[in-house]
Amino acid sequence: MAKTKSFSRLGISLGGEALQVAEIQHAGNRSEILGLISVPLEYPFSYRTLSIDSEQDDIATLLRQAIDDAGMNSTQVVVSVDSSMALVKRLPYDHTLSAKDIQSHIPWELEQYLLSPREDYVFDFQSFTKNNGEKAPHFIMVAVKKPIIETIQHIVQTADLELAVIDVDVLAAANAFETNYSMPLGEFSALVEVGTDKLTFSFLNGHTFLGHHSVYLEDIDDTESLGKEISRNLRIFASDFLADDRKRQFDHVYLYRPSPHHNLEALIATSTLQHSETLNPFASLELAEDVEDAFDLNEDTSQYTEAIGLALRK
Repeated sequence: MAKTKSFSRLGISLGGEALQVAEIQHAGNRSEILGLISVPLEYPFSYRTLSIDSEQDDIATLLRQAIDDAGMNSTQVVVSVDSSMALVKRLPYDHTLSAKDIQSHIPWELEQYLLSPREDYVFDFQSFTKNNGEKAPHFIMVAVKKPIIETIQHIVQTADLELAVIDVDVLAAANAFETNYSMPLGEFSALVEVGTDKLTFSFLNGHTFLGHHSVYLEDIDDTESLGKEISRNLRIFASDFLADDRKRQFDHVYLYRPSPHHNLEALIATSTLQHSETLNPFASLELAEDVEDAFDLNEDTSQYTEAIGLALRK
């Protein structure tokens, strides 16, 4: 019997106050988390980073040092950018279109949403047919400005790593969710990233990504008010993303955080979010023994959601 080939990848979430890194080994249908690290950043990756070479090099140096200190051996990396630095659109298409027709149609669709000429962007898409249970075929389209791509390439190269894929944080989180939670079509979930200055909502029907939306936080400095703000926005988005007119709320709400500075347990305990739960990015994955020893699996590990979703990319 032929031996199953294995390979490993690093998932690196660039957004937020810290770099989150996950190393996962893949062998057939089996995926095992080999390592997890969090690297605090003095200056988080942002548009500012694009024009300051020293900040790019600092991120690369911190990343390389943390990977070496953790004993991670993978060199291929999948990196995410914040959804505020990318265009992500889910669009339906006519089922009579061929793959070639879709390929030529994408640039036109792209131009309807861009603020700059199409030539300023790198874009990609993935099409989904009705075979996954959807009523109509659709595609997910992603576009990122070239200077952002070039900056990430520079950071990865400076850290002596090999860039495999650039992804968007909301799609990485959706990938981690899909891998860890069984969810039939017709059940609607909201994933809520609770950041320091903004909330990022992603919406799914089963495992099908429907879209996302960010809300910036102003004058909210206590847990109860933050819980009310999340609930208020969920009610607003329910009318936009729930296909079933009989539904008035999402079936499931999962919270996760970009850094360890947010207490999701206290947030969920508020009166408005008692029916939500913390997203567990380890729920259905195997853990290497040293990783299992290093983490209390009963505590909140949701800060690694995006990094794990990235490292799961094959």
